Amino acid sequence: MNYTEILDALREFWPCWFNEDGSLKGSTRAPRVASGAPPDASSPDSLLGSTRAPRVTSGAPPDASSPDSLLGSTRAPRVTSGAPPDAAADAAAPISSPGFDGIIGNPPWEGFKPIRKEFAANFYRGKPQFAKMGMDGPSFDKWFEDELKTNNAFAARWKEHEEYYERYKEFFGKTYHRQGTGDWNLFKLFIERDLSLVRQGGQFSLLVPSGFQTDEGCADLRRWFITGHRLDELTSFENRGYTVMENGREKTKHIFPDVDSRFKFGFFKVVKGAPTPKDHAFDARFYLRDPKDYASTPIRYAVEMIHRFSPHNESFMEFRSATDYALATKIRANHRLLDELGYTFRRELHMTGDNRFFRELGANKPEKGQLRLYEGKMIHQFDANFSPPTLAVQEAEVREDLLRKEIFRLAQFVRDQKLEKLEGKPLPKSREELEKLLRDVFERRGFKLQYEFERFVYREVASSTNERTIIAAIIRKGVCLAHTLMYLNPFQYEADSEGNLVQREIESAPIRELLCLANSLALNFYLRSKVSTHVSVFQFIEIPVPQLTAAQKKNLADSAAKLLKNPRDVKERAALEVFIARELYGLSLDDWKHLTGAFTFGSGPTKEELDEIIRQSLTLWPKAGLMGQAII
Repeated sequence: MNYTEILDALREFWPCWFNEDGSLKGSTRAPRVASGAPPDASSPDSLLGSTRAPRVTSGAPPDASSPDSLLGSTRAPRVTSGAPPDAAADAAAPISSPGFDGIIGNPPWEGFKPIRKEFAANFYRGKPQFAKMGMDGPSFDKWFEDELKTNNAFAARWKEHEEYYERYKEFFGKTYHRQGTGDWNLFKLFIERDLSLVRQGGQFSLLVPSGFQTDEGCADLRRWFITGHRLDELTSFENRGYTVMENGREKTKHIFPDVDSRFKFGFFKVVKGAPTPKDHAFDARFYLRDPKDYASTPIRYAVEMIHRFSPHNESFMEFRSATDYALATKIRANHRLLDELGYTFRRELHMTGDNRFFRELGANKPEKGQLRLYEGKMIHQFDANFSPPTLAVQEAEVREDLLRKEIFRLAQFVRDQKLEKLEGKPLPKSREELEKLLRDVFERRGFKLQYEFERFVYREVASSTNERTIIAAIIRKGVCLAHTLMYLNPFQYEADSEGNLVQREIESAPIRELLCLANSLALNFYLRSKVSTHVSVFQFIEIPVPQLTAAQKKNLADSAAKLLKNPRDVKERAALEVFIARELYGLSLDDWKHLTGAFTFGSGPTKEELDEIIRQSLTLWPKAGLMGQAII
């Protein structure tokens, strides 16, 4: 970039610093980036700052005598930029609002919590024990616990290390109030701190990981941006690389060479304290690879659609084109969201935390008293037997643990209902007495645990670039589930005025309707604009669910029955896809061609099957009935 291009970029990025004629506000001189030669900006990368990869792992905490030294100082952080050079000497007008005209920066992208492996590596660096750092997670955890018991110096240092982080967390909790859920993360703290240093009407921009756009833990910050300030731009890159010519040859470069190519990041532009008009739309760009594309034609993203797409999480759906945005808006329409149906989704057993229950299964059938353990990789759409299980659990061992958790949830239900009686008797005062009584009620009334029901599940590990993003199936009763499968709780509790409890199983018909919708290409297309590497519950419960007529319910029920019996029935599947897209979500043939053209990822038999489903659906579409008449 030459000097003029740099000035043009500054005017575009920081218009609050310039008058309409290009001169600095408060100055009659031509604007200058700095005295002397302009900064070295030979490539567009310079607009994003250094190409040095940001630190994305949590190392040892900073050396700080007090918590204030990390983010609490009143000094301007090094990443800030105050008034432009030479402006201060000419600014005669009084400052109407304290703070910087603008802040731009690249904060640390580190989580803030003690990491066992990093601590042990630093403690034993250069010693034989350092080789232990290469162990897998469960093996390392066992070694670490043994080390705490047998090495007093190691245990004492680890305690100091944990206490250090706890002191900081206590300070953060008192000082910063928009950090949301989950672990502390420094980039989130920098957002809240830096914005407090900007004057009213000033501009604010940071380079942050894409989790800011979608993660549930950043919801408070996103909500703050679009209600207390005005979001003008959101530009997101993926680190997959871009092509340049060097010495007459094509070469692939990455913005951050040392960061995983799948990693996404971007920057936002916010005007502090500016009101957001009801019809406000901001410039949005997603999935960019080349830094020079930062000024490409944006998607005009209506703030209203953030609320409609994600009313609870306020996540930003990421679209590859304006057409994708318009199509997602059409699918969203005025449908209910799944969250409004009152379902609850849960995990059952964690592959690490509950591995004490697991037994190798291999090619053998479960032994007497064992239950199969289902993992996410074992299912496919409509198919609960896509691949065989490799693990089992001892029912007697796992049941007591699952029962304890269910009694805790049942006690919470009783408290939420504000019941004064339980089974006609006064409600026990203590938690222990209440849970003891509930355990007796559970057993006496023959209530069942979740694994004793047939269950709707979906695969939690998925991404926007997988062959399919939502993979859902119906799992038979009598099996346990790993945390890579989220399940719909198969029952609900009810209580009458005397506190008599009833466990009522959820009807199967609406669950099979949900199964058809969740596996549809229409909702797979829709949800993949929300996810990165996991389909969280918060994202899944925001899928739009149409109100169905009796005839439409019957169509979905018939199709679900056929596909649960034969998940490879391509003809039935193609007809179902057209019915859902056309009759339930109101898509046109052009919409469908664009939507199905986005399913280019994957390989092997399942991708071949998907291609055939799409081919047959395009043939079926013109034959579809009009005015809501079914084609299946």
